[in-house]
Amino acid sequence: MKKIILLSPIARISLGIVCLMLSLVMVSDAFFGMLPDRQKQQVDSRRFGSQVIVSQINVLLGSGDFSALQNLIDQLTSNGSDILSIGVRRADGTLLVASNNHAVRWVATTVEASTSAHVVVPLTQGTERWGVVELLFDDKNPSMFFGWILAPSVILFIFLSTAGLVAVYFYLRRALHYLDPSKSIPQRVRNAFDTLTEAVLMIGIKDEVMLANAAFQKMALTNVSDIEGKAITSIDWFVAGIAKQNETNTYPWQDVLRSNLSLQGKELNVTLPDGNHHKLVMNCSAINDGSGIARGCLITLDDVTSLHEANTSLQNALETLEISRDKIQQQNEELQKHAHYDHLTGCLNRRAFFEQAEVILQQAIAANTPLFCIMSDIDHFKFFNDKFGHSIGDAVIQSVASALRRSLRNGDLLCRYGGEEFCILLPNADENIGLAVAERIRLRISLECGGGVRSVDGLQITSSVGVAPIASGGTYPALEQMIDLADQGLYVAKKSGRNRVAYADGKIYSGEDPPPQVTSKEGIEQSSIVG
Repeated sequence: MKKIILLSPIARISLGIVCLMLSLVMVSDAFFGMLPDRQKQQVDSRRFGSQVIVSQINVLLGSGDFSALQNLIDQLTSNGSDILSIGVRRADGTLLVASNNHAVRWVATTVEASTSAHVVVPLTQGTERWGVVELLFDDKNPSMFFGWILAPSVILFIFLSTAGLVAVYFYLRRALHYLDPSKSIPQRVRNAFDTLTEAVLMIGIKDEVMLANAAFQKMALTNVSDIEGKAITSIDWFVAGIAKQNETNTYPWQDVLRSNLSLQGKELNVTLPDGNHHKLVMNCSAINDGSGIARGCLITLDDVTSLHEANTSLQNALETLEISRDKIQQQNEELQKHAHYDHLTGCLNRRAFFEQAEVILQQAIAANTPLFCIMSDIDHFKFFNDKFGHSIGDAVIQSVASALRRSLRNGDLLCRYGGEEFCILLPNADENIGLAVAERIRLRISLECGGGVRSVDGLQITSSVGVAPIASGGTYPALEQMIDLADQGLYVAKKSGRNRVAYADGKIYSGEDPPPQVTSKEGIEQSSIVG
């Protein structure tokens, strides 16, 4: 009952009115005796009737006609009478006349006051008391508790409290239904909500709209009189937007009222009365009374359509920019590759080689570490171009470049120096390491490169190699001088019969003797051709 009263302001008002009414009735009865006392009326009625009977008995006693007296009391206690028994008793307690087994039925009492069931009327003779007449009535009153419950005043109290509460409750609910709910909210509160750019709805526990600010009226293209006092579910476009994304059978504000928790950031896609599609963000917060019980809900709607469109445009622009950036980066990488690498072999070009080799040289000088420079040239390369065409010549260069890369260490620099010439710089490599790499290059080219050109069967490719070791602790020449020393060694290798590894001073490190012969597809020996 307490919970119902707390949940219903109308019930609390109704109970207050009924309690006030009952209090007035009880005060009026206390001072003016407005409520009838049925028991007192019954006692008074029986006492009055007993006086009439006693007067007749007194007459018969005066005449001494005890037979007539017995007949009288027997008739009075016959079937259907409220009087169960009558007895005439002397002052000394002697029962003179009795009817209907009065002596057994009567319960003697020391109190001579009458009750609703026991009526005692005194008999006097002159000024002296002669005896009493005892009348035993049928006690139809229930027990004390039920007798109290059935009292007219109590019945009236219960009737007024129950029927009055129900009547006042339904009357107030009916009357308040036709009242303007807008009058329940002060104008200063309305003015405050009208200043907000967000659309605001305030609803009661019965989903009725109590307030709609100016922003909502503008959004809904309606007046306050068309919204307030009506159910929020009558706003079709609003309910339709919720139904599209509603996962339960209840509305968000109903969940908030039931849980007394807030709802934040619910997105709605709605079609406003203007026919345009909008994206709204809805927030719901419960409005609590002093006891913490939700009495309503505050709903805010923020139109984020423009922001959403701007975000979409920005996202599209970012995606376009990302694609453009990737393309630009790819183009820059391609330009970087073209600027630093030879397009035919993928080796460093001369410009990139000199830039990186200079850094390695300065590091070697600073760390006092050895360097080793190699110049390699394809033997009889002019023959390949003249005999098989430039496409085969390009394939020969590519095959040799691949063999060179497989022969080097990580960190070594490989450059297509020009035409069929390749320059290699080995950082932190002494003479033993450098000569081993040079010899590995020469052997791999002679053994593997011919088969790498698959368009010409039995093609034999060799290479002449010039080397220039730079020992640590000595004087480091300039980069151009180091390359020149290796190039001089290459000249020595070619003059000595090709397919050699040679120094600039004419010293031959390795090679074949006599010089190898380069055989064409037709088997023609071209050992005298200078490439």
